[in-house]
Amino acid sequence: MKQKIYDALYQRYKAQKEEARIEIWLYFETAVGVADHPNLIDTIDGLVRKYNEADERLGGLEKLIWEEGENK
Repeated sequence: MKQKIYDALYQRYKAQKEEARIEIWLYFETAVGVADHPNLIDTIDGLVRKYNEADERLGGLEKLIWEEGENK
């Protein structure tokens, strides 16, 4: 059960990172949707924040599992 929970969290954080990465890439590579976002810099900043938060959570999850394995 522990492995399934870890896998679910791992996949969630990886998906969040990928989603933010793709959205950032779209803003940089295409003009589609830019007119809908007059605060483009703020929008991309929020996406970078989303990417970094997911990356931090992913790293924290891996560190937590690693530390637990060392304590056994």
